[in-house]
Amino acid sequence: MTALPSWLSDWRIEANENITRLGLPAKSESWKYTSLPAAWSVEKLRAKPGSGDAQKFRSQIKDAITLDFVDGKYIKGQLPKLPAGVIIAPLSQQLADNNERVRQSLGNSTPGKTRSLISLNLAEFTDGILIYVPHGVKLDQPVFMHSFGRKDSVNHLRVLVHLEADAEATLIQHHTSAENAVTNIVHEFDLGARSKFHHYRLQDDDQTATHLTFTETQLAEGSELDHFSLTLGARLSRHEITSYLNGEHAITNVNAAALLGGTQHADFTSVINHQSPHCLSRQTVKNVLGGKSRGVFQGKIHVHQIAQKTDGYQMNQALLLSPQAEINAKPELEIYADDVKCSHGATVGQLDDNAMFYLRSRGLSAELARALLIEAFLMDALQQISKEDIRDIFVESMQAKQSEISDAAGRA
Repeated sequence: MTALPSWLSDWRIEANENITRLGLPAKSESWKYTSLPAAWSVEKLRAKPGSGDAQKFRSQIKDAITLDFVDGKYIKGQLPKLPAGVIIAPLSQQLADNNERVRQSLGNSTPGKTRSLISLNLAEFTDGILIYVPHGVKLDQPVFMHSFGRKDSVNHLRVLVHLEADAEATLIQHHTSAENAVTNIVHEFDLGARSKFHHYRLQDDDQTATHLTFTETQLAEGSELDHFSLTLGARLSRHEITSYLNGEHAITNVNAAALLGGTQHADFTSVINHQSPHCLSRQTVKNVLGGKSRGVFQGKIHVHQIAQKTDGYQMNQALLLSPQAEINAKPELEIYADDVKCSHGATVGQLDDNAMFYLRSRGLSAELARALLIEAFLMDALQQISKEDIRDIFVESMQAKQSEISDAAGRA
């Protein structure tokens, strides 16, 4: 492996010291509803390659800039000529070149000293993506990242995005894996004034896998984050997403959906920090839970005293398909300003009997009627994906997962 820059070697030493001090997450308040396997240790989560063949990749977005990763390492991509000043490249290449932009972007927004899994990522990652878009450039081609973890692999990836003022870019991520793979990925997004970043994430790992994600976004004046996550795979998954609205009129849209079955467990934990006046945040998270699956939603809107005229909304909706399925919802407002408009809520329900009866009376089978109602529930969330070709990929994956859950229910 190419020698690391000296500054990163020093940071890795500090990261390992943090890991030793903190240990793996235990039953703190933020991990109240989610537990890592008791047998796990820090050493078990060090990066390691897996075994078996890698999945064959296929380009799913026309004209996309693609980067493919196996076991946390870049293997191939389609990297066309880019507008002047734009950088889209594997982190391994940028580290080999000792690109100063990596140093400027890495670790600036993520409080790794207080979260051991982020420190572990810093200590272990060797690859990922750097996206840099200079002032005023609107990147028409989306960036498509596909990562695959082979059997028993432990993968650490880092994704760094820096948009200068008035820039725009789109990143789509598709995560898949084989049995018992572990993925620990950290995103750091730095959005300049009036920039706009679209981030769409599809997690469809093997049902025995573990997937841990941390996303931190710094938003300057007038910038906008458009984020959507769809969770379909992994036995255990957790996504922590934190937005810092640092400049006036910044906007963050953080939306997500999960479709789970069997004994899957998916945790979506978010903190939206309003740190400047006249900012807006919107968050809708939907869960469809079958079998003995469990969904967790922990969401906080934190409005600082200076953040007058804040407009914040947060909602979690869960649809339980089985009496054994479970949702833990904890929406929360923490407000220190007095001139704000904020609301939050959570609802839990089952498939509507009247709607089922209506569809059955029109000649639909029970299975098809159920599928249509589930799809309608989730499509409300998927409509948040503004780009149709990207939305189609997510819908296709959702429908495949829905068939899988229906087949399992039929065998039960």
